[in-house]
Amino acid sequence: MNESTLRTIDILSRRIGKPVSINKLVEKIHEKYGTAYYRQIYDEIKKLKENNEIDMIRSGKSTLPFLNFNNPLLIDKLSQIELERKIRFLHDRKELELIIFELMEKLRKYELISSMGIVNPERNAKLNRIELIIMLRNFESDNDWKPTFTIRKRIDAISALHNIRIDPLLIQENNFIELLKDDNANIVKNILSNKIIISNPQNFWMIIKSMSDNKIQFSTDNEINPAKITEDELMYNLAKFGYKEFGHVITKESSIRIEYIITAILLRKEVRMLEAIPIILIKTETKVNYNLLLFLSQKYDTASKLLGVLNAIREYKHIHGVKIAIRNLKALKTEEIKANFDDLERKMRLYHVIR
Repeated sequence: MNESTLRTIDILSRRIGKPVSINKLVEKIHEKYGTAYYRQIYDEIKKLKENNEIDMIRSGKSTLPFLNFNNPLLIDKLSQIELERKIRFLHDRKELELIIFELMEKLRKYELISSMGIVNPERNAKLNRIELIIMLRNFESDNDWKPTFTIRKRIDAISALHNIRIDPLLIQENNFIELLKDDNANIVKNILSNKIIISNPQNFWMIIKSMSDNKIQFSTDNEINPAKITEDELMYNLAKFGYKEFGHVITKESSIRIEYIITAILLRKEVRMLEAIPIILIKTETKVNYNLLLFLSQKYDTASKLLGVLNAIREYKHIHGVKIAIRNLKALKTEEIKANFDDLERKMRLYHVIR
């Protein structure tokens, strides 16, 4: 694969769900690689179209190229690009190269793992951290959860050994698809635009192909920062999940996933809103992605407070996701900060989440 082909497919793969004109594509290639020439990219697009590797749609006066997943060889080309991304990223980062190799070596024996990737690699490398996404094959049995505890512990051990922070998101393939389709911003929607799949990239891109085959619409997006969620956004979304604070006027705001709302509350210094978490978790128990919640709790250092809240919930209500989340947090030896609730049981009865 020549450099021009690699750059063009690379940028198109980062824009899945958000196709751009050829002019904009040239601009994006220039931003990423430092150089780009319209004539060269135009000729490359023409060649890729002739090879049936991309398709084109009209939007007003512009022509928008996008990847054609009907071409069976496209998956191999995308996988080749992931390998090239990894080689280039690790070229002058020998210590990080060792850590990535160790992660791949230690985790490859787990058949539950479908593929692995690192998110926002350049930014995180400067911060001495790794955001690791681990795609898991779909499962339902409680027994299938057990390897995830060991996976987290192995990652934690590698993190301690090399003195680098590693925040892993373990996510089943079907949950990954649901988050990618979600209207709300989340890290999964940010992954396609800035990631390197370090292990089994074919498996990763086959998931994207399956979505394309089934006409499942999704778009890439920036991740929301829970620390920047405003009071009005918090109140609007809490009301949407079935919790309202007395005296606060609700205004229309952006819809935000429950895992980010919970993390935003845990990040706040005031404790008055802490009691909202058990209420909304019980009210929306089947809609919560606990793996995403665990990831956010590690990324934003709220795991100890989260464990305290989850243990408080367990006193009143059995929720499968809560049980699994507690076991995962304990597997990482998380020190619990007990939640200070004045009268949680009364509040739960008030909101009809327990009898």
